[in-house]
Amino acid sequence: MRKLTKNIFLSILIVSILFCNLMPINSYAEINNKIEITLDTKEVYLNEATKVSISFKEYLNNSKITLVQKCADEQLLTELYYNEDTKSYEGIINYNIELEAINIWSLDKIIVGDKIITKDQLKDMGLDLGNYEVKQKYYTHDIDGIKYQPNARSVDQNLKDKYSKYTVLLDPGHGGKPGSGYNWGGTTIVNDTLWEKDYNLDTTLYAAKQLSDLGVNVVLTRNKDVYVALQDRTNLINKIKPDFAVSIHYNALTSKSNGTSAYYRYADRNGGLTKTLAGNIVDSIIDEFGFYREGILYRTYVDSATKKTLDYYHMIRESKFPTVLVECCYLSNVKDQAKVNTKAKREIMGREIAEGIIKTLDQMNGNGSSEEDKDEDKDDDKVEDEYKENVSKPETTVKTATATGNVNVRKGPSTNYTSLGVLKVGQKVEILGTDSATGWYKIKYNNGYGYVSNKYLKIDSSNQQSPTLSKPTVKVSSNSYNSNKLSWNKVTGSSGYEVLRATSKTGTYKSVKTITSGSTVSYTDKSLATGTTYYYKVRAYRTVDKKKVYSSYSSVVSAKPVLKTPSVKLTSGSKKATIKWEKISGASGYEVYRATSKSGKYSKIKTITKNSTVSYVNSSLTKNKTYYYKVRAYRTVNGKKIYSSYSVAKSVKVK
Repeated sequence: MRKLTKNIFLSILIVSILFCNLMPINSYAEINNKIEITLDTKEVYLNEATKVSISFKEYLNNSKITLVQKCADEQLLTELYYNEDTKSYEGIINYNIELEAINIWSLDKIIVGDKIITKDQLKDMGLDLGNYEVKQKYYTHDIDGIKYQPNARSVDQNLKDKYSKYTVLLDPGHGGKPGSGYNWGGTTIVNDTLWEKDYNLDTTLYAAKQLSDLGVNVVLTRNKDVYVALQDRTNLINKIKPDFAVSIHYNALTSKSNGTSAYYRYADRNGGLTKTLAGNIVDSIIDEFGFYREGILYRTYVDSATKKTLDYYHMIRESKFPTVLVECCYLSNVKDQAKVNTKAKREIMGREIAEGIIKTLDQMNGNGSSEEDKDEDKDDDKVEDEYKENVSKPETTVKTATATGNVNVRKGPSTNYTSLGVLKVGQKVEILGTDSATGWYKIKYNNGYGYVSNKYLKIDSSNQQSPTLSKPTVKVSSNSYNSNKLSWNKVTGSSGYEVLRATSKTGTYKSVKTITSGSTVSYTDKSLATGTTYYYKVRAYRTVDKKKVYSSYSSVVSAKPVLKTPSVKLTSGSKKATIKWEKISGASGYEVYRATSKSGKYSKIKTITKNSTVSYVNSSLTKNKTYYYKVRAYRTVNGKKIYSSYSVAKSVKVK
């Protein structure tokens, strides 16, 4: 989030190098004890400039000094040059940093050659530093925001009924053109060719589309490359009163910095909606992209006047509604950046952010801290270990329980694990087992499972017996360039089936389809990526007393969507051959290969870049010679060609 334009970054880098060799002045005699500072103004707006002059009793034998002002951990450096006529060091301070924390610039130090006059030394020289504080005011406007318009496709009524009551504000960080303020561009990489603001906007628009397609009301702070002040963004949140807001950013620091993080409210450090939302978004991104988990974090500073600990980031601090800030990955890291360097990849990033948001909406059963949080003083803000299950299985008995207080559902049987959401007092859940080490209950939760302290669940007396369902036997194969088809045996006594999918055999499996008929024994999984291997498992369920009782999962099966193999026909002409094939659905184009014997070496003679072009005339051939041809289709996915199998080789004798 905290990035610098190139000029500011270089200035700070140079001064940082200088600081290594700078020593505080120990003898005031070197600079004498009389100093006068004049500021043109003490209130400025972003990108405004003000004059400053500093005079000493005697000339310091330096033609230039550097004035250093500080706000929280931001530094503003101004070079002042000696004016022989006025006997003063003079310059222009350009207040071009949009402040995230407090908005007061304080006089921090003055650099004179290879020495520093520190803040304490300035006080000893008789300066009241409060006289040189500059208040940086915020631009504010009455903005309405942009209501994201869903596409023409109508939203499924069940989803609309579920999500249309929610409003989510999405904020693409930065934006605008040079001259509109420090915050306009965000991170820049080599030669001004990569701007964080553009990555932010692409990702946000894709997330907005995904949410809107599910019926969520989405409001954007911007939908194009324009500058929006931080205060305006926060004012908009407080105006529209969303269920929560998400500010979307990409990070940058060094080439070795990497990973995904999200910042939540300090007040939620022991559990709360912003911490849950931040965790869900980070989990979703990491599950898909495999980034390093930098953390679920809060960032604070201590207000010097009130001594209170406050949220550092302006939008989190000033918003009256739950707000988080997401750092998707580091653009300064080559490996991170390569995973998001196309619009198609950023579309996936937007989808994963939306998935984390939807998961949070599904978990909004209750707000506030949980009883479990009150019991434990823990540090949630560290990377958790993967939990290896040691859970007893309830076999044929379906156990249900009731929450006796608001309690967190965790990823593992301890408060050291991330919260998946909150059970409300009185809410009923299904018990899947008990962890033998801690006694915590494993419960069914949001198409998956979680863990709850056994202190806050009361086992119901009305638990009933249920027949055991056998697990399905599943087969899967490619159905088209973007779909796989699964089939399984009918499980006796089942009411339906649940299909789960992952992108690695040992990865996180997510439910992709719930089938509500016990006699439906197939499912076509669509909108997949060509050439990507998907892993599946299926379980049957039976509805007992309005609750689902599940079988064990099937064995994992896998398949990848592939292009159909072309079928080739050849005709001969005078010193030429015509190759024809059928149009392949989903293909970006075709490649034609030729050899002079059936088992000889085939060389590519033509690449066709249109799906609709399904023939090629090979001219300038040798009369009465036999040529062999085969064709394969390809589809371009994220800049890479994914191929079909080659057609059967066929031959033709040229006339």
